[in-house]
Amino acid sequence: MKWQMGATILALILAGAGYVGWQNVFNVIDELAGTEVTYYFSDDRCSDCNIIQINTSYWEYCFEHSEREDVLYKKSTRGRRLWFNLNKIGLGKVDSYVSSYGKTIRPLKDGDCIKRYTKKNPRAGKIYLKSEESNNINEGYLVTWSVPIGDRNFEEYGRCRKYEIEKGVCKETNLLMGELT
Repeated sequence: MKWQMGATILALILAGAGYVGWQNVFNVIDELAGTEVTYYFSDDRCSDCNIIQINTSYWEYCFEHSEREDVLYKKSTRGRRLWFNLNKIGLGKVDSYVSSYGKTIRPLKDGDCIKRYTKKNPRAGKIYLKSEESNNINEGYLVTWSVPIGDRNFEEYGRCRKYEIEKGVCKETNLLMGELT
């Protein structure tokens, strides 16, 4: 797919839903030439994150907060760098991080890029999605409680129970699809 088609798809999603979820972004990235997206749920840098690994041999993906109306755009007519507008992406209470020095992660900020895979840069880029303290990310779902959860054991009860959803005290959002369950 050409990047312009991806930009059009994201613009249509933005017009219809009012926001673009991270999964929409990763689906478009995955369809672009020379890019492969892989999902997994933890590594040695972050045990409670959803991790998206992006291997790209053609495009370089950069992120910034912009006043532009576009979600995906190029700043120059030439080159292989695509920009994503962080003001148009998100599901609310999910924070995005990137790898930092050592085995740490830091918040995604303006100008961060996922570089192309080359001999000089033989590593894959990763984006880490993590929720706030009152939320939990479990198996690709953002679990949000409308009541204080105290010392609830996330390992034992990581997802909402059926009666919690029915009472409206717990809500699950599929981070990979952007849908409420």
